[in-house]
Amino acid sequence: MAAARRPKTRRHGEGSVFQVIEQRGDRRRVVWRATATVRVSNGKQVKVAGEGPSPEVAMERREDAVKRWKVREGLAAPDTVATTPAAARLTTGDWLWRWHARLGESVQDDSKRDYAAAIQHHLAPHIGQIPLWALGKDAIYELIWVTLPAKRKVVGGQTTDEPALGGTRRRAIYFVLKAALDSAFKDGLVARNYADLVDAPRRTKRKDEGLERFTWVAEYLLGRIENEPDVARWWLAFLGIRRSEALGLTDDCFHLDKSERAYIDIKQQLARESAQHGCGTPDAGGARKCKQSRADLCPQKIPGRGLYIKTQTKTQSSTRQVPVSGLALEIFRAHLKQQRKFRKTPEFQPSQGLEKLVFTTKTGKPIKHQKDAERWHELLAEHKIEDMRGHAARHIATTLLSRIEQNPQIVAKIIGHADISMTGYYTHLSREASREAVTGHIGGLSSRTSAAKEEKTKAKREAKKAALLKELAELEAKDAAEAKD
Repeated sequence: MAAARRPKTRRHGEGSVFQVIEQRGDRRRVVWRATATVRVSNGKQVKVAGEGPSPEVAMERREDAVKRWKVREGLAAPDTVATTPAAARLTTGDWLWRWHARLGESVQDDSKRDYAAAIQHHLAPHIGQIPLWALGKDAIYELIWVTLPAKRKVVGGQTTDEPALGGTRRRAIYFVLKAALDSAFKDGLVARNYADLVDAPRRTKRKDEGLERFTWVAEYLLGRIENEPDVARWWLAFLGIRRSEALGLTDDCFHLDKSERAYIDIKQQLARESAQHGCGTPDAGGARKCKQSRADLCPQKIPGRGLYIKTQTKTQSSTRQVPVSGLALEIFRAHLKQQRKFRKTPEFQPSQGLEKLVFTTKTGKPIKHQKDAERWHELLAEHKIEDMRGHAARHIATTLLSRIEQNPQIVAKIIGHADISMTGYYTHLSREASREAVTGHIGGLSSRTSAAKEEKTKAKREAKKAALLKELAELEAKDAAEAKD
């Protein structure tokens, strides 16, 4: 006898309503999802869905999704999918710029500029004119996996065969769009974030990946540039201090009076405030009223401050104290002493507010990030080391510290990583625990560089001794010859 079928709890055509668990990193939430199958013009069946905090909201959003499908198929008018005419007219480009304007202080200025560039050059020109409610999976897939990969670099006005955007950059553009659509979903402007249905591009593999094989570079370089003017700069690099953090250090960041408690306070960075457009928000396609892509060419531009000290690090956990000792301590003390002497010379003409910078040009101006990067590549070339990013020194420092200190939380505190799962532990770790690990790292480098120096001195001494013995032997032979005569 067949089992009795349970009575239906939903009416015909109501579709399915059920709960789902979404896991995003450490965040976990339970939402209701309502699905239904609709038939489009070519006879193909398509499943649409809506999500919400309750079954009623999920079904309402699913019905909105069904209406959108009907509008795309020409079976309904556009004004049937929005509650207000303004919402019906809202384009994807308009929403992207509105979302960008709403970004709070939690987003760094550099990140905001990157988001704006992604919107203006890659998102708005291609999908900006599409009504926000009509932006679906197909349009997003076409953009991320067809349009962007097809872009080519232009050199000297000529289009080359080299892709203009690598996987890492396309991935960043994808996540800008995804974040903007997440915000639109929370505001009830879209029934679903269709970017969730499109795979994100993979990061482009860098030439300097696998840096474990380059850990010798720290010992090798620091042992050969001990008497060079910028030795203190590269010691900071191999202590895991970021370029912006190092270039933004001022006198008050160094606490080197007591050798057993010496440390560098990482609390700020050298940042740049560029000029901004003063002609208003771009249109849905990303075009400006001034017709200029660069803000410094806008007739109504808002001038920026240029390079300045930003009293804030990259992330909250990047604010830290890095203990120093041994040879590193001597080098930093010598550099500060030399910099204070330089400030008394006529050549020292610092920018306003940057008088106490520790690393400057010959005229007392701040060192630009690009110039610092150039000097790094020149340094590698001088010593015949395979070229790598300046940021690679930070990864090398992390690797060396990890070999000495097995507790990843202490390593993260020293380096200033912003790993969310470890952030809660950073504040509970003592400075002494950090000192123990970093002193081992510095001490290892110091002892090895000192040993190399001692070996070099010993070799010179032996060579000089051999030369003297040879000279003495020649004199004795000459005396013997003269006596014979």
